[in-house]
Amino acid sequence: MKTIIQLTKIQFQFALGNSALVGRQEKKKKKKTTNKASALSIVSYALFMFLSFIYSSMLAESYEKMGIIDFLPIMWMIFSSILILMTSIYQVKGLIVQFKDYDIVMSLPIKTSHIVASRIVVLYLMDLVQAMVFILPANIVYAITIGAGMKFYINSIVLLLFVPMLPAILSTIVGIILAVITSRFRKNNVLQIIFTGMWTLVVMVACFSVSSSNTSPEMIADFSKSLIHTTNRVYPLIKIYEKALLQSELVSIAIFILVSVAAFGLFSIVVGRKFKQINTYVDSLKVKSNFRMKELHASSLRRALIKKEWSRYIASSNYVLNTAMFGALATILSIGLLIFGQDKVVQIKSIEGMEDVITLILPYAMTFMFSLTSTTVSSISIEGKNLWVIKSLPVKAMDVFISKVSVNLFITLPFIFINSVVYNLLIDMTLFERIMTMVIPSISVICYSFFGLYLNVKMPKFDWKSEIAIIKQGAPVVIFMLVGMVVTGGTLLLVATVFEKYQAIYAVIYCIIFSGLTIMFYQYFKKNAEKLLLEMN
Repeated sequence: MKTIIQLTKIQFQFALGNSALVGRQEKKKKKKTTNKASALSIVSYALFMFLSFIYSSMLAESYEKMGIIDFLPIMWMIFSSILILMTSIYQVKGLIVQFKDYDIVMSLPIKTSHIVASRIVVLYLMDLVQAMVFILPANIVYAITIGAGMKFYINSIVLLLFVPMLPAILSTIVGIILAVITSRFRKNNVLQIIFTGMWTLVVMVACFSVSSSNTSPEMIADFSKSLIHTTNRVYPLIKIYEKALLQSELVSIAIFILVSVAAFGLFSIVVGRKFKQINTYVDSLKVKSNFRMKELHASSLRRALIKKEWSRYIASSNYVLNTAMFGALATILSIGLLIFGQDKVVQIKSIEGMEDVITLILPYAMTFMFSLTSTTVSSISIEGKNLWVIKSLPVKAMDVFISKVSVNLFITLPFIFINSVVYNLLIDMTLFERIMTMVIPSISVICYSFFGLYLNVKMPKFDWKSEIAIIKQGAPVVIFMLVGMVVTGGTLLLVATVFEKYQAIYAVIYCIIFSGLTIMFYQYFKKNAEKLLLEMN
C-alpha cells in the first residue's frame, strides 16, 4: 500500500511539474511557478463550483415549484457520470497505455500490480475532482432547500467518493480497446480520433434522445423524468444511489459502495495481469517495407511552420479530441437538427417570445460553444523537450506564435461558418442578426486564440510525462475555460437584461471591445516575441 501511495504521489508531482529529478535551483524555480499555477487552478475550480452552485439554485427553484426537487441531486449524479464516461477515455492514452516513461517505470523493482494500481488511482482522483465540481454544490443546494440534517451531508460525501468508479472503469475499458485496435493501423491516431469521437457522439445522442418524447408543457420536468427513467434501465446503480442518498437506506449505501469497490478492484486486477501484454502490443511498431521517396515541395517560412504545427496537432489524438470535439459535436448536432429536428424547432418557435430570445442570445451561445477550448492554450507546452528545435529555427519568433494561432483558427472558423449557415436556415432573422451570427463568434475566437497563447506563454510546462497533464489538466486550460464561461455568462446576462432593447448597439460595442483586445494581444506578441521565445525553458 505504501508503494502505491508513493507512486501516486510521484504521478501528481509530474502532473504539477514539480519533479524530484531536477536540480535544486531548477526545482526552486519550478516550485515557484508551480505554486502560482496551482493557486490559480484552485481558485478556478472554486469559481467553477460557485457557478455550479448558482445554476443548481436556479434549477432547484424550478424543480421545487413542480414538486420534483428530489430529482436535483440525481440529475447531477447522472450528468457527472456521463461527463466522466465521455472524458476519461481521453486519459487512457498516456496514463494506462503508451505513456512516455514506460521502459523506466517497468525496470523499477516494483510489482506491476502496484504500478497499475497507482495509475488507476490517479485516474480515479482526476474523475473525482470533476464529479465534485457538479455533485457537491447540487447536494448542498438540495439540502438547504429541503432543510436536510447532518445525516444527509455525511451520506452525500461518502457516496460521492464512489460515484466516479464505474463510469471511469467503463470509459477506460473502451479506451484500452480503441488503443489496441488502432495500434495495428498506420494512421492509428486518425482512427483513434474517429472512434473516440464516435463514442462521445453515441453517448451524447443517447442522452439527448431521451427528451424526444417531451410533449408536456413542463418540458424540464418531463426531460428530467425521462432521463432518470432511461438511465435507470441501463445503469441500475442510479436507483440504488437514489435510495442511499435521499432515503438514507443503509442496505443501499452498502450495496452502492461494495459494487463500486468490487468492480474497481476486479478491473485493477485484470488490467494488472494484462498490463505488460497490452502495452507491448500497443507500442510494437509495424514496419512498412515498400517505402518510396515522393516529390518534395518547398514552402514559405510561415506556411512551413503552420504545416509543422498542424502535423504535431494531428499526431496527438488527445490534443485533437480535447480541442476540436466541442466544435465538431456542436456542428453535427446543428446539422442533425436541420435534417431531422425541424419539427422541434417549429414547436419551440411557436412559444410566445421564444424566437426573439433565440435570435438575441444565438451569437453569444455560439461563442460559448467555440471558446471553451483552444489549441493555443497548450500549444507552447506541447513542444516539451523539442522546444530547442523551435528556438534554433531561422525564423522570426512572431511567425512561430502566429502559426500556433493559425491552427486554432483553421479548426474553429469553418465550424462557425457551418453552424451560422445552419441557424440562418432554421431561424428567421434580420440581415444584421444574420451577419452578427457569424461575425461575433469569429471575432471572439480570434481574441481567445491570442488569449490562450498568452496564458501558455506565461505558464508553460515542458517536463510533462503525459500529454493529458497539459492538454486537459494544466492551469492555463482551467483558467481559459473559466474566463470563457464568466465572460460569456456575463455577456448573456447583459444582453438579456440591460441591452434587451438595444441588442444592435451592444453587438457593435462587443465587436469593438474584442477587436481592440485582439489588437492589444497581437501588438504585445509582436513587440516581445523574441524575448518571450528565448526566455522559455
